[in-house]
Amino acid sequence: MPGLASLLNGKPADGNFIIHVFYTTNLLGVGFQRMSGKRSGKDPTDRFEASEDGQQGIVADDGQLAAIEYNGVHLVLGSTVKKDKVYNDISIVSPVYKDIEKTEVKHKGLAVCKTDEDLSIFYISGTDEKALKVLHHTYESDNTVSLVNMNQLLPGSSLAAYYNKGSDIRYVIYQAAEDQHLYEYDVEDRTFKEIKNSVGARPGTRIAVTYNDTQKKAYLYYTTQSDELRRIIKDNDKWGPSSEVGVSKVDPASQVTVTFSDDTNHIFYVEKGKSASDTNDADSFAGGYIKHVRDRTDN
Repeated sequence: MPGLASLLNGKPADGNFIIHVFYTTNLLGVGFQRMSGKRSGKDPTDRFEASEDGQQGIVADDGQLAAIEYNGVHLVLGSTVKKDKVYNDISIVSPVYKDIEKTEVKHKGLAVCKTDEDLSIFYISGTDEKALKVLHHTYESDNTVSLVNMNQLLPGSSLAAYYNKGSDIRYVIYQAAEDQHLYEYDVEDRTFKEIKNSVGARPGTRIAVTYNDTQKKAYLYYTTQSDELRRIIKDNDKWGPSSEVGVSKVDPASQVTVTFSDDTNHIFYVEKGKSASDTNDADSFAGGYIKHVRDRTDN
């Protein structure tokens, strides 16, 4: 899985919004590319990563990345490889390295969100595929607990998370084994609900979500079995219909990430047929080329 995560780089007074898109590199490190955060216009072309003969890193190239601004610092999290090959660490990989917890190497799901008091990191653990758990690590208190009362998780499920500040609730999105639909878990209430219009989601679909505090809406993006990108909007605490975004297909191995800026959801992924293995292009990064899609939210 080409790991991808994105963050808005501040809120400049001149309106020249820039988004940093982080990605896994061929050397198992993290690079980033600057992208436009405006509703239209060209993207910058500069990209920052280690040279081809640089030091080998330890970031798992088949795991999710997650990024968040916390206390004024841009943090990127990912799975990092351990020598025993049995466990990976869940780690901060930028701007510094810090291991946080460990999980079995087969689990790729990772998500992060924040409240006013703490940083919440969610990841998957377990050896029995019929009893997988989502673990919740709170960074400031350095405490890890299992999310209880969840239905059975689909092996290979991705994770996404968001925080509704108005209701002071953290939510985790995941894919269930029983019907391969997407579900939303309320961390505070310890309950889950089916996102019913997610019928047809690809098994192991990559999930991206963003919450708009002004609109009081959540925007969920996922892929279908035919690799189309679709959107479901949560408004007034109800998930609506599923709609095609109407863009090029997503590579099944690519992570999908979304960042809100300039009345637009900016979505990033690797297009189907544009991965590094498909193009055989030495200039592409570990996953391929990053596609930038703009999905206006003020229409």
